Amino acid sequence: PGVVGLRARGCVLRRRCVRPVAPVRAAVRARDVLAGTSSGPRVLRRMPPLIVSDACVDTFAGALRAALDES
Repeated sequence: PGVVGLRARGCVLRRRCVRPVAPVRAAVRARDVLAGTSSGPRVLRRMPPLIVSDACVDTFAGALRAALDES
């Protein structure tokens, strides 16, 4: 919901959203998950470490889903 595209290069994941992501990023960060923006106001970036656990991926996915639902 709200994500219209996904691009990746190495471990950097970019999600293009239908609305500006500044509030989404703030909501994700409020859940103790780091995410960034890019020069595009509708792009949310995630740069996980090279070794990432399934639990970390699940945590990010849950935080992103909740943030998109509330914003």
